[in-house]
Amino acid sequence: MNARTDFPSRPLAIAACLSLALSIAGHLLPPVAYPAASLLWDYEFGLIRRGLVGTLLNPFFGETATLGELHLATAAVTLVGAFSLAAFGALRLWGERGAALLLILLLNSFAFRSFVGATGYLDGILVALTVAALLSPAATGAGLALRVGVCVVAMFVHESMLPYFGVLIALDLWLARLDRPVRQRLMAAAAPLLAALAALVVIEMGTARALSDVAAFQAHLNGKHGLGVDLPHLPILEGGIAGQLAVMAEMRAGDDHVQWLAFDGLPLWLMSLWLIWLNLRVLPVEAGALTRLGILGAILAPLSLNLIAFDVVRFGSVSVIVGFLVLALQRQYLPQAAERIAAVMTWPHFLILLILNLHVTTMQINGVYGHEDDLPWLFFEHLKWAF
Repeated sequence: MNARTDFPSRPLAIAACLSLALSIAGHLLPPVAYPAASLLWDYEFGLIRRGLVGTLLNPFFGETATLGELHLATAAVTLVGAFSLAAFGALRLWGERGAALLLILLLNSFAFRSFVGATGYLDGILVALTVAALLSPAATGAGLALRVGVCVVAMFVHESMLPYFGVLIALDLWLARLDRPVRQRLMAAAAPLLAALAALVVIEMGTARALSDVAAFQAHLNGKHGLGVDLPHLPILEGGIAGQLAVMAEMRAGDDHVQWLAFDGLPLWLMSLWLIWLNLRVLPVEAGALTRLGILGAILAPLSLNLIAFDVVRFGSVSVIVGFLVLALQRQYLPQAAERIAAVMTWPHFLILLILNLHVTTMQINGVYGHEDDLPWLFFEHLKWAF
C-alpha cells in the first residue's frame, strides 16, 4: 500500500487529540515546591541563572505570589511546552500513516507523560522556544540569526538549553544546508552552540557576583510568596558547577539515585536507543558520518546532564522527545524519509511500542515520590489545584 493513501486521517487525528488531552489530564498535577520556587528567581540581586522568567513574572505576581498565582504560572509553563510540541508534531509529522503513528506514539509515550508530570519546570519554555526556532526557515541568514538568538535567550531561561536542544538546533541548520560545502555547514551548525556557550559564561560570572550571599537571596525568595512556609534550601545556588558536582557526589552515595537510574532511567534510555536506531534506519545510506554523529549527539546530549544533576526522568524524557523531533527534521529535509518511516513504522511495530509505553510509568513524575493513581481516581488529585 502507498504510505500516503493508506492513511485514515480522521480516526488518527481523533486518536492524537485524545492522546494529548488524556496525557495532560492524567499528569498535569499541582507542582511540588522546587519548580514553583524556580519561577520566583529574579534579577533582584543581579544577573543570576534562571532569573529571566521570574523577572518577567514579577508584574503578574506583585509583591507576593499567592498559591493560585503559582499554580497558574506553573501550569502555563508546562502547557505551553506540551502544546508547542503537539503543534510541531501536527505540522511536521502529519501527512502519511507512518509519521502520524509516530506523533501518536510520542503523545502516549511515558517520556511525554513524564514531561507533563514535571509541572512547572522551565523545560516547558525551552521546548516552546525550540519549536518556534525549528518552525522558521533554517537555510537563510535570518533563520540562522533567529536560532542563535533563541539559544541565547533560552540560556537565560535555563542553562540546560545547551545540552537539551542546542545540538538539535545545530543539526537542523546542518540538514537544511546539505547541498552546501562542509565548511559552510559546520560554521552554521556551530554558531548557536558557540553563542550558547558564551551566554553560559556570562550567566555563571553574573551568578557568582550576584549571589555572594546565598542566604539573603533565599530570604528574598521566601518573601516573594504568601504560602506561609519557607521554600526548601536550594543548594543549586551555591558554588556553581563545582557545587552541583558536590551535591551529585552526595546523591550517588545514597540508594535513591541508584533506584532512579535503574527504574526510571533505564526505560527512558531504552526508548532513546530505539529512537537512535530508527533515525539511523530512516537516514539514507549515502548520508555522511557527520550527519550520523549529529543525530547521535542530539539524542544523547540531554543524557549527559546525568553527570552533574540528579533529574534522571527530566533528562531522559527530553532525550526521547528530541529523538522524535529529529525524525520530524529528517522528514522535512531528506527525500524518501517519509517512505522510510512508513516502511518501519508498521501497525504491528506501532502497537507493540504503544502497549509498552502505556504500561511504563516513571516514579519521578511530579516530584521525588511521584504518583501512582490513574483515571478516574486521579481527578481527586486535581482538587489540590483549588486548595
